[in-house]
Amino acid sequence: MKISLDSIFLRIFLITIFVISPILLSAQKIEGYVFSNISKLPLEEVAVFLSETSNGTVTDSKGFFILTLDKKLKPNDSLVFQYLGFIKKSFPLRIF
Repeated sequence: MKISLDSIFLRIFLITIFVISPILLSAQKIEGYVFSNISKLPLEEVAVFLSETSNGTVTDSKGFFILTLDKKLKPNDSLVFQYLGFIKKSFPLRIF
């Protein structure tokens, strides 16, 4: 019984989809905008990260950020914003 190369690739593809899909679908994201409370303008290059981790990102020129979480959130996790010349601010996250 010969197994065709197409059949092998199809099996590898299907196994890959079934293994990777749950991982990709379980990734959580937090996204939003950061604006100055005084000038109402977007703030660029604000560090946004999850407390007690090295998982973070920075805002773009429009103040927008997307933070992809590499762990499951815990009830005591906070989102931290840090920007040069401003006080570091932390907000507790609510898990639904």
